[in-house]
Parts: sequence; C-alpha cells; structure tokens
Amino acid sequence: MDTTHPIYCVNLAHRVDRRMHSHTQFRRMRMCPTRVIYPHFTKDHRGGVYGCFDSHVRVWRHFIDAFPKAGCCVVFEDDFVANDATRRTMKRAIRFLNRHAAHVDIVFLHDFFVPFEHPLNNDAHFTHGTGLSTVAYVIGRHYIQSVIDKHGRLPDANGRHIDNEICINFTNNENALYTTRAFYSNHTCVTQRIDRSDNYLGMLDECQRVDMNRQLYAVKHLYMQLQRGMGLSESQIRCVAYVFTMAFHGQCTRRDVIALLQRWSRE
Repeated sequence: MDTTHPIYCVNLAHRVDRRMHSHTQFRRMRMCPTRVIYPHFTKDHRGGVYGCFDSHVRVWRHFIDAFPKAGCCVVFEDDFVANDATRRTMKRAIRFLNRHAAHVDIVFLHDFFVPFEHPLNNDAHFTHGTGLSTVAYVIGRHYIQSVIDKHGRLPDANGRHIDNEICINFTNNENALYTTRAFYSNHTCVTQRIDRSDNYLGMLDECQRVDMNRQLYAVKHLYMQLQRGMGLSESQIRCVAYVFTMAFHGQCTRRDVIALLQRWSRE
C-alpha cells in the first residue's frame, strides 16, 4: 500500500466483473492491484446516484482518518480504462497538486472539460476548467478538510451527481463541494469502459448511456461552442452546464431555472 499517496478504487461488492477489469487496468499501469484500497461498498437502495456520491465521500473520509500525513490521494472508479500515459500523468498530477495546493483542489485524470483562463495553465499537462465525470482524479487533503471545517462534516448524498456538485453546481447554497479550483488533463489519460452502470437515474438516462465517452465528449464540444460562439463567461458556462445536466437527468426544477437567470443577470 502506498502510504504517501494512497490509491483507491470505488467498486460495488457484487460487481466482481468490474473489480477484475480494474485489476487489469492497474496492471497495465504497472501497479499491483493489492496495493490499491478497495473499500467495501454495497448497492444503495435509493439508487446508484446516491451510492456513487456516498462511496466517494466515504473514500475521502477514510483518507483523512487513515493517512494523516498524506497531502493527497488518488481515486479511480472501477470502469476506468488506462492507456500508456495514465501512470505517468497520475504521477504528474500528484506533483502538480502538491506544488500548487494553494490554487488547486482536485486534478481530474481525463479531458472531459471546458477550459478556462488561469495563471497555471502554462503547465504543459493540466488546465483549469469545468467538466463531468469522477472516473479518476487526484484530490487534496486541504480541499476535503476545508469542506469539513466549513460545514462540520462531509455531506450526505442528495440525489445529484457528485461531479456536478464539485464542478458546476454553484446555484444551490447548500452544496458543500463546489470549487473553482479544479484542473484537468490536457490529454486523454483515462476513459470509461462501455458497460452497464449501477448509477442510472432513470430509463431515459440509461438509454442515453450507450458509450459514456462519446456522450461526455459531445457535451464538452457543445459547451465549447457556446463558450466561443456566444462569448459566455466561466460562470455562465457553469450555469448552462448545471441546468442542462439536471434537465438531462430529469431533475431540473423551476427553482433551478430561476437561479440560473439570477446568476446570468449578474454576469
């Protein structure tokens, strides 16, 4: 086990197929799967979106308690697909976050994101932005601890996807996870396996997820077209992304639309 920068994998106990898949990916990264921490997770009776949120937060809580001297940890979901650059990019992301902890909370090991201007973007490997998917990331202790310090504890699952809460949902004041200090890999480092998920919100959501990678890249390009064609600001892109994803999952309410318009008018 790497006690300096522990590595976790989120896997449900009954998804042995995904656990074996993740073992293959870690070996491809020249890592021994026995050095990866697989907490015991079971399916949440409320639905996969609750279980996913809860699993990530429980990983963070374990990291804070079990590795008090570690500055960050690495989290993979069990459907990640590695390539020849994944291990190298992961190590660079750890160094990048540790070196710039005052300005970086989390580094996602994928390129499903819309880029925004930032002084640290001159780094050859990582760019500030907003995006989707928690398939793989490096997360700083300082970020997790700041959530605990501000709110007294880490949040409970609320029925919204955790990637939305971290990166785009600044319209809900009760969201404890939102940060503007997220960075992403400039290159394709990790993708997702084309496989049935336990994280669907409904039939429409399930029907749309034939290939999650194609879906994520399509959404990314849509937002980038809005950014370039309409000159939308960083906050406006986040507003559009939040309402779009909530509507896609059948969760968009009148309150969300009003909040969007209020935020938009202040830009």
